[in-house]
Amino acid sequence: MLVTVPVTGQTLDERLYTTNQYLNYSDENANFISLKAALDAIEESHNIAFFYKYDLIEDKMLNESILESENLADQFGIILATLGLTYQKHTDRTYLILEKDEAGLTPG
Repeated sequence: MLVTVPVTGQTLDERLYTTNQYLNYSDENANFISLKAALDAIEESHNIAFFYKYDLIEDKMLNESILESENLADQFGIILATLGLTYQKHTDRTYLILEKDEAGLTPG
């Protein structure tokens, strides 16, 4: 599937394309949010905290419908993997967001 993802600073004629198999967006006019905004919303709704280097997430965008998923916890690792990221549980309520290949870490 080919998806057009708007990126901050792009003109309407410029597009970022992906053929990522995990993306199933049929509406080209879907609303996209930054990964940071998504993490902030998840932190608030689930009473948890994410720690990350801002440069890892600053240019990453997601379809905002992901936040409405009933299986967000199950899909979180897949969502991050599509962006070249992973996570590691730090404490009961804190998680580290890392580059996927960083130290061979696995989600959870």
